[in-house]
Amino acid sequence: RVSRARWAWSAKPVTTLTLTERLSGEHQMERVAVVMLDEAIALLGARLGALWKMAPDGAVTLVRGVGYPEGALEKLDRIMLDARTPLTDAIREGVPVWLRSREEFAARYPDLEPRTRGLAGVSTIIAACLPLVAGGRALGALSFSFEGTDRLGEEDRHFLLAFARHCALAIERAQLFERTERTAVRI
Repeated sequence: RVSRARWAWSAKPVTTLTLTERLSGEHQMERVAVVMLDEAIALLGARLGALWKMAPDGAVTLVRGVGYPEGALEKLDRIMLDARTPLTDAIREGVPVWLRSREEFAARYPDLEPRTRGLAGVSTIIAACLPLVAGGRALGALSFSFEGTDRLGEEDRHFLLAFARHCALAIERAQLFERTERTAVRI
């Protein structure tokens, strides 16, 4: 089996480079989210993807979700950081949360699993929740879900971590750009 990461880095280097270049060229959060999710999902072979950002009050708010059934993300558009979810655990702890199966998800998050069952429209899923950190500050998180029972190999994880770092920098740039625009308008 060829890992997703090996395929992405070796068989599609131009696509990966283009994705990174596109991220560096976007200055608005909504556009960054489109590039991150729409193009990355296709590149990674993910079934679902979502981007959340930190809100000033300590909540995590949904910026964009792709691949979810209509209405599925309405309950998840705002999550308090103290909630016990894979997403908030990744942000609070500053490390990715890898879930290799629905069973592992149920074991680690028994209260959450029944409420999310069927959300993705598949019964077996592998998930990655990646904190987005830049300048030592948590900016939000990315999540990707993959259908099937394959395990995300070490190369896949390294690829996702590198991608998350690029995404965090793109979000930081977008936030700086938006603050600069707001300041310019006030002046």
